[in-house]
Amino acid sequence: PGGDVHSIPMPANEAERLVALAASICGVPMAAITLIDRDRQWFKASCGLNERQTARDVSFCHHAIQRTTPLIVTDATEDPRFASSPLVTGPMGVRFYCGVPLINGEGFALGSLCVVDSKPRTPTQEQVDLLRELAAQALHEMEVRTALGSLYNAVDRSSQVERALRDHTRHLEALLEATSTAVITANADNEITSWSAAASAMFGYSADEILGKPIDTVLPH
Repeated sequence: PGGDVHSIPMPANEAERLVALAASICGVPMAAITLIDRDRQWFKASCGLNERQTARDVSFCHHAIQRTTPLIVTDATEDPRFASSPLVTGPMGVRFYCGVPLINGEGFALGSLCVVDSKPRTPTQEQVDLLRELAAQALHEMEVRTALGSLYNAVDRSSQVERALRDHTRHLEALLEATSTAVITANADNEITSWSAAASAMFGYSADEILGKPIDTVLPH
């Protein structure tokens, strides 16, 4: 898809947590969530990698997004697709790669969740299955936050239309229950009008206790 893919929303702490888990599960020093546009590969989150982007045509993830199953390269020096890549021959010295494509509901491959090592290795089936689960969580967070952003814009545009507002409010409530991000909304009188489950965990108030209260109850600044 076109556009500025490295700005696709996702909580930074959640992205970093997922790549750290991926590296730990596979026992490798490097992991990343990558996003691919026409020419570049962007690292939305990473551990063990200094680069923030690479050219798409030399990236392993370029190949990973061409498929629907994980791409596993046990030794890149023996794979003709990658043996001459600067990621293999250069300072990174990539040997092992396993990447799970991030395919959204419209069928677009946005990038991948991948693990990397400078030593050849073969992942277990359990490790690959767990990487799939982490990739699904990464994609879920991206899609929920994108939907929330679109929803807020839609609510603003239709604020004078009562029926549309009710529909969007129901949609918002469903999304608030789905996201791991703390989300609070307030009306023009600064009264709290919605309160996600994650907000309850962060501030210690249930929705029943806080709805209708002034927002400076929890955000005094």
